[in-house]
Amino acid sequence: MIHRWRLPLADFTEAVDFASVFCDIPHARTISAPPGDPQFAMKRFAAAVGMLALVLGPRTALAQDGKEDRRPPAQIQDSIRIAAHARSLVEGAASDSARAARLYEWTARNLRYDARGYLTGRVASMKPEAVWNSRAAVCEGFVQLYQRMAEEVGLRTEIVNGYAKGFDYRPGQSVGDPNHAWIAAEIDGRWRLLDPTWGAGLVVNGEFRPEFSWAYLFTAPEVLQLSHHPEDRKWQLAERPLSRREFERMPAVPRLLVDAGFSPAELRAAGLRRNAAYPLVGSIQGGVRVVRAPADGVLPEDAPVSFEIVWPNAQEVAVVSGGAWTQLERQGNTFSGGTVAVGDVVQLVGKRGGSDEYQTLLHYRVN
Repeated sequence: MIHRWRLPLADFTEAVDFASVFCDIPHARTISAPPGDPQFAMKRFAAAVGMLALVLGPRTALAQDGKEDRRPPAQIQDSIRIAAHARSLVEGAASDSARAARLYEWTARNLRYDARGYLTGRVASMKPEAVWNSRAAVCEGFVQLYQRMAEEVGLRTEIVNGYAKGFDYRPGQSVGDPNHAWIAAEIDGRWRLLDPTWGAGLVVNGEFRPEFSWAYLFTAPEVLQLSHHPEDRKWQLAERPLSRREFERMPAVPRLLVDAGFSPAELRAAGLRRNAAYPLVGSIQGGVRVVRAPADGVLPEDAPVSFEIVWPNAQEVAVVSGGAWTQLERQGNTFSGGTVAVGDVVQLVGKRGGSDEYQTLLHYRVN
């Protein structure tokens, strides 16, 4: 495949060399024009220009698929800038995963989600060149630009279209037309999932709030399927795919539950139960991790409940049920114990060393 660019006349020599490399044309033997013979020199120049015309074409370039590229010159220049930028981003990255991560970080940190355009339906062009210039996009623009850069650095990617339970999701909402797009990237022979749009931040009260996160780079398929459902089932990449009906039945899974340590299998099972709900999650900073706790947000009255929590620097951790406090036993940074669900709510609370205030980690309703 021959890629053609329009070059300025100053690059004439380099263009001729380019032709010899990409068109398999052997370098011609250097011939010096006889002194004072301008006609011979002009013939040689004309032949070279003809060679250049064969390589560059009269007015157009060739796209990556080998077809004639009729994009406006400004768009072609933007495409060239994107390619150069992508190569600079991955300079020194020695693996597919490192290259994919650098592109993910740049995309998520530098693009602004166009929440207003999404909500009003007035979305600008999502072509990579347009997004490159505006630095604003909905999910389609995020993944289009990511894929364009990935192609330039040798990463194989697929855009995955489907449904996501994002900021506009309502409980019980049916899956209609696709409302989201994310990326599947082949990393060292294995397909991995990433979502630079969700990694960019949040939408709060209709406004985008930048908040970069690595959580959506190479997200485990069992985790991503709790919030993302592809049109093509194969892109779940999970050992136990969710059906469309199951995805609709499940409530939206707060990312905090995953970050707190709840397993995807527990969250999936809890979400598929009748009248499913999840516990509310409070402070999980400072290495706090749930080892064992109910994934159901509603506990049956008089049911036994047990907990095991890793909470570094905590002075004490307790379960509050029906107003009664039960201290959990401590072993290093791990606290464990249980109680019976009574009253209206059950809460798991803790107090850090040097503080007199208790923080709520988990909150359950009792039914």
